[in-house]
Amino acid sequence: VKPELHFEALHSDFGARVTGLSLTENLSEKAVSEIQKAIDQYSLLCFPKQQMNDVSQLAFTRRLGEPEVEHVTFGKTGKIVYFGTVGNVLDDGSKKGGTDPNTRYQKGNELWHSDSSFREIPSYFSINHAYEVPGAGGETEFASMRSAYARLPGEMQKQIENLTCIHDYVFSRSPIAPVDPNHAASLPPVEQKLV
Repeated sequence: VKPELHFEALHSDFGARVTGLSLTENLSEKAVSEIQKAIDQYSLLCFPKQQMNDVSQLAFTRRLGEPEVEHVTFGKTGKIVYFGTVGNVLDDGSKKGGTDPNTRYQKGNELWHSDSSFREIPSYFSINHAYEVPGAGGETEFASMRSAYARLPGEMQKQIENLTCIHDYVFSRSPIAPVDPNHAASLPPVEQKLV
């Protein structure tokens, strides 16, 4: 008997642990629909103890929608890939030093950010999986902007409801690591509603 898909809230208004399925299997339409509804409800879903690889992650992603092209490689070379790597360990096990351009670029991920807000149409969601998990540290932190907004006083909500922000990838990354000119040209600043 196959276990039933189950969503366990991690917090009163943000995040859920999902059990009762393997993401490497061909998911039913019902399971895909339940996952999509849960994304809207919880904002963050954690699928513990999954045996993911790039092929299974891309297949799972495609069940939920069209994958977004990884902008760094595409911006530099025009090559379409769907994975961006966050880390400093190469395939041969060696580590990149702190002066390596990619290591410097990755430092930008330590800043608070909302994935793909610099695109005219931001991503609906991001899917992450770890090849390696350190024994200590390395935690990715998440925050609910809906929850933060709901906690603002009504007057502040009114004050910011029509504001827009400029999301400029090149401006925000350049102090950390210069952005390749081809990459920069592919990502002009965009205006997004704050709320």
